Amino acid sequence: MGCSYCMPSTSFLFYNICSAKFLCYSNLKSGIPLIITNRVPHYVNLWRYFMKIRQQHAIALAIDEQERLLPAIHNGEEVLQHTELLLKGLRLLDVPILITQQYTKGLGMSAPSLFTAAGTDSWLEKRTFSCLGDEIIRKTLQDAHKKQVIICGVEAHICVEQTVLDLLHLGYEVFLLADCVSSRKPSDQETAIRRMEQAGAVVTSYEAILFELMETSMHPKFKEISALIK
Repeated sequence: MGCSYCMPSTSFLFYNICSAKFLCYSNLKSGIPLIITNRVPHYVNLWRYFMKIRQQHAIALAIDEQERLLPAIHNGEEVLQHTELLLKGLRLLDVPILITQQYTKGLGMSAPSLFTAAGTDSWLEKRTFSCLGDEIIRKTLQDAHKKQVIICGVEAHICVEQTVLDLLHLGYEVFLLADCVSSRKPSDQETAIRRMEQAGAVVTSYEAILFELMETSMHPKFKEISALIK
C-alpha cells in the first residue's frame, strides 16, 4: 500500500493496532519510519524497540558517582549497589568500562567500591556536563570503536541526560539503565528518563542488560553472573 506522502514504489504503510497509527516506511534502509497522526508526519526511530545489545559492540560509561554527590541523590545507596553489580558483571563479560568524574576537586572521587567493581583505578576528569563535551572523553570513546553505550550514573537530568542526547546525536546506540541512574529529586529523575527514552535511548535494567549480553545459559560466565545478582 503506497503512501500519499512518498513515492508509492519506495514506501509502505502499516497499521499499528496498539497505537492506532499508520507507519510509513519511507526509508527502510535507515529504519526511520514516518508516523502519520492527523496527516501530520513526525520522524521517530522505532528500531530501538527491537534493538539488542551485543558484547562485541558494547562499552559502559559510569558517570559521576562521586562520594560528595551520592549522599544527596535519591536512593543513592541503592543506585550505587546496582552500579557495583553491573560493573562486576560487565568486567566478567569483558565489556570495557569508563568512569568519569565531574570537578573532582569539589565533588571528590568516585565511590571506591566502583573502582573495585570495575577492576581499575583510572578515571576521566570533566567540567562539561555532557561527557561528550570533554575532548579527552570523546576521543577515548571514539578510539574504543564501540557503537553501543551502556549508561549509568548521576545526575539523571543533568550529566547523564546531556551525555545520552549527545551520544544519540552522534549515532551511538544508547542503553540507559533506569535502576542505575538517579537525581536529587525523584521528579527530575523520572522526567529525564522519559525524555531520554523519547529521544531514542533504550531504557532497561542492569540485570536485563547482563543477561542480554550473555544470550544463553550456556555462556561460560552464566553461573558467575547468576550468583552475582542473587
